[in-house]
Amino acid sequence: GERLTSTPDEVEHSVTPLPDGRVAVIGTGREGTRLLIVERAVRVVALPVAVELLSLAALADGRLAVWARAPDRDTYSLLVVDPQTGATSSLVGDAYLPPGIAPRPAVSLRSGWIYFVRSEPGRGNPIVRIKPDGRSETLTLGTRGHQEVAASAYPGADGQWVDWLAVVAVGDRSGDDVTNHLYVGPAPDAP
Repeated sequence: GERLTSTPDEVEHSVTPLPDGRVAVIGTGREGTRLLIVERAVRVVALPVAVELLSLAALADGRLAVWARAPDRDTYSLLVVDPQTGATSSLVGDAYLPPGIAPRPAVSLRSGWIYFVRSEPGRGNPIVRIKPDGRSETLTLGTRGHQEVAASAYPGADGQWVDWLAVVAVGDRSGDDVTNHLYVGPAPDAP
């Protein structure tokens, strides 16, 4: 392939294909993070907010779901960013992300739901799903101590597509089991 960037003082990560064939990438360097859109050349997208970009995923309409952190805060925000204009809206300001490299936002391209872990340790860090328009609901799962969630969709027995979740959790709802587990199964029905 052809090399499109040469940035010795920047690391590129969270490479995400967009529905129209372009690619979105986060570039991280000493000066902070920036959103790069790769077409035939690399274009920097200016955002109207000062945040550290952590990871991203494409939405079905071509916008991006982006995990970000404000420089002066220890909480994480889920943003929706237009890669053409940089227009940014905040969906969530109280999410939990596990230590280390931030996982991609858990996006179901079929249903449009974005799944995340809300930072509420007293409630077991519940899994929440939200639409880009802001509609949201907290899911009731048989697990607690949620650390991370991933989403996909599969056809159900009736041929209808169903969101499936992979959830890393520390323990079950009863509190008897406090070990780390990976749970996989269909998401509760959408309203």
